[in-house]
Amino acid sequence: MLSGPSAGRTFVLAKSTLEGTSGSEAIDRELAQGASLLLEGDGGGGMLEVGGDTAFVDVLRPPPRLFIFGAGDRRAPARLARGAVRVRR
Repeated sequence: MLSGPSAGRTFVLAKSTLEGTSGSEAIDRELAQGASLLLEGDGGGGMLEVGGDTAFVDVLRPPPRLFIFGAGDRRAPARLARGAVRVRR
């Protein structure tokens, strides 16, 4: 939390479970709902106004993974993988 009565407290929302508390079940519930909406979206984090407090929510996602399967020309998967690395950078 950045400001308000719960300023300085840290919360973690993982697998629909909120770790940490503001001291108010209503604020905790509202914070979890707001953070869940940010997690469902494609964007990053954001600021949430929760019961008079301002919270910064940082969304951390694992990096994308690429699996290439194939048969036949053994060089084709290597060319695909090199192209994927260039696109990602």
